[in-house]
Amino acid sequence: TELPLSVAPSTLLQPPADGYSQLVDREELTVKKGDAMAFCGVLGFGMLAFYAVQQGLIPELRTRTWRLLSGTGSLFITVLLFMAMKKSWKLCAGASTQESRLYADIFSCVRFLILLFGVPALLRWRDNAALRILGTHLIGFAGADAFADVLRRDPFALHAGYYLLGVISMVLLLLCLLFTCKKLRGAWQEYDESKERQEHEATGFIIGFLISMFVRFAITGSLPGSKKAGGIRLTHLIWMMAVTGTSMKLYVMTSFLSAKVNAAERSVWFQRSLKIGKESCAMTMAWMIFYFVQWFFWHIYAVDLTVEAGKYSTALSVAVTLSGLVMLTLLVATFVSRSW
Repeated sequence: TELPLSVAPSTLLQPPADGYSQLVDREELTVKKGDAMAFCGVLGFGMLAFYAVQQGLIPELRTRTWRLLSGTGSLFITVLLFMAMKKSWKLCAGASTQESRLYADIFSCVRFLILLFGVPALLRWRDNAALRILGTHLIGFAGADAFADVLRRDPFALHAGYYLLGVISMVLLLLCLLFTCKKLRGAWQEYDESKERQEHEATGFIIGFLISMFVRFAITGSLPGSKKAGGIRLTHLIWMMAVTGTSMKLYVMTSFLSAKVNAAERSVWFQRSLKIGKESCAMTMAWMIFYFVQWFFWHIYAVDLTVEAGKYSTALSVAVTLSGLVMLTLLVATFVSRSW
């Protein structure tokens, strides 16, 4: 069979320019965007952190940068530790069945209770700043993981309204556990902010995470992390921006209230409630900012949560953006405090 004169033999060796090849090209371009942003972001963050630590003109900037780096290291260790636990459990349990998921949820709850009651006891035996920071992150992550696993089950996962009732129930349960922990230590009638800061920050971390889960569920109509989750539309992004702005206003209000109210003249439980409320608003604001930035890049990269290239570039872009936002906030806070 002879070829038509209009068809060159070399074109037979090239793949057709169909939809699949266009998809591959688009995903490759998305990965390159994420790589470029990650390289520039890591370079800029490293240079800025190196300068802030080495300079001697502003001691407050050096101290705050060291605290930021140490806290980031503790958070990084905590995340890796929990990822290692989850992967080890999946490896030992084998195929994912309903029974294995139930055992995993029980293990998560037991792990949280051990950390909630054990870490404060360890700190009473040997108080250390590094252990205190790491303990806060461990308790916070363990509690958020345990309560989120419980709320993934029916009937909480059926509707956002049921999920809200579950969040309220989990928060009440958390406060009861916190009271029991203080009762067993015999420290519930006296308030010492330096000793109770770790528990209050961990409690705020958990409450903020649960609220962020409910907000995402209410906006998208599907449970975060489920297979039903789809892409992020512009309406989702607008709602998330509105909730993020509201959480920032609530944090400013609670900070202003805690600064104006003379808590020393109030009851012990009022002081604890004010501290937990402030930490919860702070962590809710932090989670909302995180997920707003994540949804923003999901919308830009048109991620449908089924293509790895978009999720990869989104993760890199979110990390760089939030790192820059944290360093900018640190610099602004340092210079503002010096000007006052």
